[in-house]
Amino acid sequence: ALVGGKSCIERVLEVLSRCPSVDPGVIVGQREKLLDTDFSFQSSQSWQQFEWLAPADGPSASVCLGVRQLDTFPLIVTTADHALLTPDIVESFLAAGAESSADIIVGLIRHECVIAAYPGTRRTRLRFADGDFCGTNLFLLRNEQAINAIDFWRNLEQQRKRPWQLARRLGLSTLLAYLLKRLTLDDAFTRLSARSGAQVSYVLLSQARAAIDVDSLADWELANSIVAQDGD
Repeated sequence: ALVGGKSCIERVLEVLSRCPSVDPGVIVGQREKLLDTDFSFQSSQSWQQFEWLAPADGPSASVCLGVRQLDTFPLIVTTADHALLTPDIVESFLAAGAESSADIIVGLIRHECVIAAYPGTRRTRLRFADGDFCGTNLFLLRNEQAINAIDFWRNLEQQRKRPWQLARRLGLSTLLAYLLKRLTLDDAFTRLSARSGAQVSYVLLSQARAAIDVDSLADWELANSIVAQDGD
């Protein structure tokens, strides 16, 4: 999908190329299909410095593939549909993540912050006892231990149609506490760390657009309106 006349992935790669803290890395995706159908991306130079890998079976498996190919840390991981990403968001996330001793850091933002900036937008919410949060599709992998957390999440993806297997991996008490909204955000990450074999933490971002990815028509319309307002 084009946002402001550019493909989402082109926007992501252009932003990463402008970040002082980020070097070219790996794109895990269908290169030929993208180049054959996206003429904007085809003519762009943004992807030339990146190595391409064919996708694996599922998002987490694809991340593992890219991480093992690069074999260096720390690493930042994001998605190709993060069309509203900016260098400021990336650098803020990396700076906050650098202060953590965790193996893997997840970027989050308060749901109320997103709604205040973009009333009416529908975002997936993580509902905890101390508030609702949205993901930002930003992950900082600080060392090899982070792969344990990705493998753990990959197993959860594979069990998503088997509720009891999913509950067993997450822990029934954790799942019940979350459903009853008795689980705090910090407690959730403490339990996730214990289950995944890696220390998992988070940073809270303040830029509302960090929560907007483009995976629906409504998101596409919102992203285009934001880009138009920015004049980008």
